[in-house]
Amino acid sequence: MSDSLAPGPFFAVGVWRSGTSLLYALLNQHPQIALLYEGDLPLLGPFFRAPGGRAQWPDRWEFWNGALHRHQLDKATFPPDLGEEISATRAIYRQFASRKGARIWGDKSPTYYVELLRLARTFPEARFLIIWRGPEGILSSIQRAAEKSHWFRKRGMSLRALLGCREMKRQCDELRRRGFPVHEIHYEELVRDPEPVLRSICDYLGIGFDPAMLSLASADRSAIADGEHHSMVRSERVIADGQKADALTPAVRAKARRYANLWRGQSGGEWPRYPQSADNAAGPPGLMERAFDRVLYRFYRAFDRQVLLLYSVAPIAMLQRYRDWKRRDPRGRAAAGG
Repeated sequence: MSDSLAPGPFFAVGVWRSGTSLLYALLNQHPQIALLYEGDLPLLGPFFRAPGGRAQWPDRWEFWNGALHRHQLDKATFPPDLGEEISATRAIYRQFASRKGARIWGDKSPTYYVELLRLARTFPEARFLIIWRGPEGILSSIQRAAEKSHWFRKRGMSLRALLGCREMKRQCDELRRRGFPVHEIHYEELVRDPEPVLRSICDYLGIGFDPAMLSLASADRSAIADGEHHSMVRSERVIADGQKADALTPAVRAKARRYANLWRGQSGGEWPRYPQSADNAAGPPGLMERAFDRVLYRFYRAFDRQVLLLYSVAPIAMLQRYRDWKRRDPRGRAAAGG
């Protein structure tokens, strides 16, 4: 494995539907960057610690998110002494980067939005790229994706994403306070004028800018799942769509604006940056709404952790039967996406 590899991983993070897939496709066209697409291996410790974990974790990882086949990883080439998620991440992610001849290794994943501090503790030499998007744009994109994707139809996805923005902001600020290298960009600026944003990322990483990053025509999308919600990533050009917020229902739009007003008030008007025109008539959410949403958000987060634990111990054949059942609509036809 090349000694020229960066000493620590590079994590590109944003909540769901904030442009992380687009960012991944653009960044990975640089010859010195090789990120996995939602590998999430640093978060899969239960796979290693469950009974039989040392032998079974590659199969559970593949079943969890298809990372092996999506990235053409062969578990037969993995070092034999990978007994926990940290050593496995370092070995496999670096192996993936070496295959391309890249120096910068790491992962792009929305799942890390609430795990920034944990990643920093696990990988003290990590670098972080945070992509922000206005709450209305995020929730609108989730609502459209849910029309075709079973995964985005999960109960509580909008609330996870909305309050996840604030949690990611809290952890991002704490990373800066502790001296970790963090670079922040905005989806709205990336799609409006990609070059200065991508140049700023290259400067942050200490590599030269490559013009190939400006087009999607030659982007490798093989690790990205099919689905209409990835239509921009599968196109040839980065195109801003100013009408995306129109997909929101009035109730969800109003909630997004209330929370944006709250966070702007708390940050002195600095965050969130988009949308730039605040809806002052909406006002911030009341104490009861905030308390109820926080409890519900924590419930959904706890549920997600329990799902991971279940996938760590249950027989894969049983999990497959459950997944097949879950992906069927009430009329018995397989749902699209997932």
